[in-house]
Amino acid sequence: MRDEVAKVLQCLKPPDEHDLRNNLVLGQYTGSDVRGEFLQGYREEPGVAEDSRKRLPTRVTEVVIHCKRTPHPVFGLDAPENKLIIRIQPDEGIQMSFGLKEPGAGFKAKEVKMNFHYASLEETQMLTAYERLLHDALNGDATLFARTDAVEAC
Repeated sequence: MRDEVAKVLQCLKPPDEHDLRNNLVLGQYTGSDVRGEFLQGYREEPGVAEDSRKRLPTRVTEVVIHCKRTPHPVFGLDAPENKLIIRIQPDEGIQMSFGLKEPGAGFKAKEVKMNFHYASLEETQMLTAYERLLHDALNGDATLFARTDAVEAC
């Protein structure tokens, strides 16, 4: 596993100017109530410009794979795109999102989703990232630990 992680990281190239301008999405968190305590938003943090405009509605780490659109779309150009979403944290899981023809006459498509979340498995208790790390360390399992060559590739 660790060999494969290092191979993948060594294959990656840093984003160039074009990628940074066109393929990078930045986001900011907003102020919100968390367990009865109000936490300030990004723009309220010290040193952040008041006119900063980007923000994200939730804290999430995920990989979204956007499938290429078909060259000859049957359901029109505005059909939803197909996506595979791998949720890393919180609420680990996987989702497939794709366009499906609405029943009846016509060729209108709508987005539908197939979801799986580990939290939905009642018999399974998920460890937090730090709990998992400590558990693996105590058991001598280095699978999820970064190796020197992988860190250098990063």
